[in-house]
Amino acid sequence: MKTGYKSELMISNIDEKNNEMEFMDDLRNKMQIDSKPKELKRIEKKLTGRDRLLKVSFSTPFDARAFRAKYNKMGMANADIPSIRVRHARNKEEQLQFEKAAKIKLQTGRIREMIVDADLHILACTETWFKDGDEPIIDDMCPPSFNFVGQHRPEKKDTRGGGVGFVLKSGLITKTAVHNYSTFEALTLRMTWNNRATITVVYRSPPSSENGFSTTDLHECRSE
Repeated sequence: MKTGYKSELMISNIDEKNNEMEFMDDLRNKMQIDSKPKELKRIEKKLTGRDRLLKVSFSTPFDARAFRAKYNKMGMANADIPSIRVRHARNKEEQLQFEKAAKIKLQTGRIREMIVDADLHILACTETWFKDGDEPIIDDMCPPSFNFVGQHRPEKKDTRGGGVGFVLKSGLITKTAVHNYSTFEALTLRMTWNNRATITVVYRSPPSSENGFSTTDLHECRSE
């Protein structure tokens, strides 16, 4: 697995009229950082009125982390240090995941409007992509007098996405059951008022070389 991108930072808000190397040298001097970037490169398509991202490549991941940590510590507290944004570079997979997560979070407003417009009492969701700490996003998704009951995918190394849940109108008397299956995620909602009903929402990741799933083994999921 290539890890060169871990030695790279993406910096925005640097005027393209500046000499990038002189800018970085001046910034390093103000922050008292010895490690010098080995390469600077503007990326993205040039657009009128917008400065492109500057990709800054260091010799080691440690140098990149140290630069970012030092800027985050000193940048806001020192008026002599220019206001820029520094983040770690992403590989192709991480960028796709980031874009997907951002897109999902932007959809929360549309989901809220759909629930209200359709006068729904229950909405089942898959691929929520929620994780611990996403409560503000979840609150934004739920209309007034609605709650979210869900099961986030456990946060493990190199594992993202997934997640299942329900958006419920307050006042519904329900019980939930979380299922621990090896190949898919599931959450069951049991209504306990007069018109009893049971709803289960299921999500299974698409087949890939990483998870080893195939379209021919779906019957095994049902047997679980």
